[in-house]
Amino acid sequence: MLYNDYRPKTLEEVFGHKEIKESLKSLFKEKAFPHTFLFSGPSGTGKTTFARIIANMLDAGSDTIEINIANTNGVDFIRELNEVARRSPLLGNNKVFILDEVQQLTKEGQNCLLKLLEDSPKYSYFILCTTDPQKLLPTIKNRCLSYTLKALSNKDIESILVYVTTLEKIELSNDVLNLLVYKSEGCPRKALVMLDQVKDVKDFDKVCTLLADELESEQDVIELCRMMIKRPRAEWKLVVKTFEAVNIDPEQIRIVMAGYLAACLRKGDNPTFYSEKLELFLSPLTFGSQKAEILLLLYKAWCL
Repeated sequence: MLYNDYRPKTLEEVFGHKEIKESLKSLFKEKAFPHTFLFSGPSGTGKTTFARIIANMLDAGSDTIEINIANTNGVDFIRELNEVARRSPLLGNNKVFILDEVQQLTKEGQNCLLKLLEDSPKYSYFILCTTDPQKLLPTIKNRCLSYTLKALSNKDIESILVYVTTLEKIELSNDVLNLLVYKSEGCPRKALVMLDQVKDVKDFDKVCTLLADELESEQDVIELCRMMIKRPRAEWKLVVKTFEAVNIDPEQIRIVMAGYLAACLRKGDNPTFYSEKLELFLSPLTFGSQKAEILLLLYKAWCL
C-alpha cells in the first residue's frame, strides 16, 4: 500500500506541520526532550508517524513498543506495562512506548498510567496518541509535551500526491489530482489510499464513480453531471431535487462538475456541446452566495 510505502521516517520527509517539526528539531538539538509526548488530531493526520520518528531519533530500534489501547484498556494492562517499562533496553539506550487511542483507557487505567508517567525510568519514553484529548485526565495532559495535528492544506496534499506519483511513475491527470486533493479532506493517508484505488484508471468518469462509492454524497454530484449531458434532458425539478440532496460545499460541486465535463470534452465527441457547459464551471464561486450561484450555473448548463 502506498500510504505504508511512503510513510515518513524522518522529520525532513514530513509534509506540512512546520511548527511541530521545528519544535521537535529544536528539542533534540538542545537535548531537552521530555519523557512524555501527546499527539492529538484527526485520524490519518500523522500522529503515529511522528511517534515513530521520535522513537527513531531516540535510537530505540527494536525497543520501540506500539500498543493500541482500544484492544486492552484497563488497570491490569498498565501494571504490566509498568513492569516492562522498568526493564533495561535490550539493545539501545532507550525504550519508547507508543500508545495509540489512549483515550480508550478507563479512568482507573488513566490514573494508573499517570503514576507510571510520573515515576518512569530515565531510559523509558512514552508517546500518547489520541483523536479525542478531551477524554484524557487533565493531570495526564499536563504531564505531556502536547502537539495538535491539523488537517493538511490542499497545497501540502497536492505536493504529497505529486511526489508519490512521480516516484511511482503514475500518470495522473490534473482533474484526478484535484479530485483526490478535495476528497482527502486534508488527510495524507486518505489521499494515498484513494490514489492506490484509482492509479490504474484512466477514465475520469470511472474515477469519479469509484471514489463516489467511498463518499456517499459524491454519488449525487456525479448524477448531476450526468443530468447536464443527458439527452433528452432530465426534468429541471429532478435536477433541483438531486442538487438539494447533495451535502457538500457548493465550490466542491463546481470542481467535480468542471473535472467531469473536462473529461467528456477530451473524448472529442461533440466538443462544442461540452466546452460550452464546461466554461460555466471554470471560475470559483462568489463568497457568500455560493449555493444560489451553483444552482444558477446548473440551470444554465441544463438549458444548453
